[in-house]
Amino acid sequence: MQDQLALQIASASLPWSQAVLELTRIAHAPGRSHVAATGEKMSAADAAFVNATYGHGFEYDDAHRASSSHPGSTVVSAALAVGEELGATMAEVITGIVAGYEVYTRIGNLAAPELLERGFHPHGLLSNFGAAAVAAKMRGFDTETTVHALAIALSHASGTTEYTSSGGSIKRVHSGIGTRNGIRAADMAAAGITGPTTFLTGAKGFYRTYVGRPVADDAAATFGPDKTFEITRIWIKPYCCCGINHAYIDGARHLTTRAADIDSVLLGIQTGGDVVIGNKNANAYAPTIIEHL
Repeated sequence: MQDQLALQIASASLPWSQAVLELTRIAHAPGRSHVAATGEKMSAADAAFVNATYGHGFEYDDAHRASSSHPGSTVVSAALAVGEELGATMAEVITGIVAGYEVYTRIGNLAAPELLERGFHPHGLLSNFGAAAVAAKMRGFDTETTVHALAIALSHASGTTEYTSSGGSIKRVHSGIGTRNGIRAADMAAAGITGPTTFLTGAKGFYRTYVGRPVADDAAATFGPDKTFEITRIWIKPYCCCGINHAYIDGARHLTTRAADIDSVLLGIQTGGDVVIGNKNANAYAPTIIEHL
């Protein structure tokens, strides 16, 4: 939470952050939830939209290796915004954060590495589920209503990584879009709208459609209550860049004093990483705008 709040404040002045803030100011719903840095009050969905965009604004938010994703900007933003809306205790906010991290990452674990390999932005998709889980937990939904909230969240899940090739600041907003849509999915479920109960494992569900394979045999084990909490596997970035680059930076720093002894360097990269920062990025070797990096 501390890391995410610091990132929101630090990224609030970036151009895409300011554009999202101005857009939201024009048509926001009133509420009790605060926007980071300015302190403005809006509805939980609107405040979380802005704050999550801030938190994912410059490649510094926390990461979850197994799901190739960045849960914190969504989950923390949603929990704090919904918490202010409800007048929740800090214990209730933290419980919401844990619920959001677990649902987000466990769904993502079964979708990696295919989501990245197929060109999807995992965070753009998974953020919808994470925010819906936060809202459902903190608002006290029963099991049936929670399932519908998550199922409806699937209908919002979208976003590809084409921005790494042809640019576009929309990547920074994927977090905000998914967070607001996840909260809205919970609103819909509370209003009585229903979703497909096999939204993950059905013949036309999330995994077969987005990932391209069934995962029914693995789902029970992944979602088992006896499993280690995925939130304990979150790592905080030491460098302001895609996490796939960090090992290369560490290696370069380690070899800085031995540059004269090196004739060549052979680098390997995982298949999903190759899509976003490697050879399948059309501008990998000659970026012209910041979105290419």
